[in-house]
Amino acid sequence: MAQNDQVVRSYIEALEWMFIIKRISPFVKNSAKRETGGMPKLHMVDTGLACHLLGIKTARQLATSAIFGNLLESFIVMECFKHMGWAEEEVGVYHFRDTSKNEVDIVLERSGGKLIGIEIKASASVGEADFKGLAQLAAFVGDRLEAGLVFYSGERVLPFRVTGRQFFAVPISLLLVEVVNAD
Repeated sequence: MAQNDQVVRSYIEALEWMFIIKRISPFVKNSAKRETGGMPKLHMVDTGLACHLLGIKTARQLATSAIFGNLLESFIVMECFKHMGWAEEEVGVYHFRDTSKNEVDIVLERSGGKLIGIEIKASASVGEADFKGLAQLAAFVGDRLEAGLVFYSGERVLPFRVTGRQFFAVPISLLLVEVVNAD
């Protein structure tokens, strides 16, 4: 079994070197343990390539695919990396999972140690239950959590108060808005 694990690790490293996948480490309070503790998440760098390899050719096929949520999550993770390229501060990208299996898809750690938690939902509606992972992250890190967002396919920014914390549901379309230079 150990030999099979090594083969899998080798393939994952090769796919990373070719910029086909990106490994996201788990968020833990002790930054020295982030690279060694917990299971990383793997994301496709190019979700268009992933769709091609899966035979997904139309928007309808994508929307009805069993892995639409995973592809959407990878897309948004890669958008975070793109934005980090021009950001004026260093930002770390992680994911969060506690022992009770509460999860947050993306944890952005700003250079001052403040955190932004992001959940991704491939749904046009959201409810309080969609903020459960963010509430658990807030309990875990306290005041370090600066903001908690759930990206969803709806059309409005919606406020949610969960366990005394303010969170927001944000339309995914806001990530895709073209910025026009107003010269």
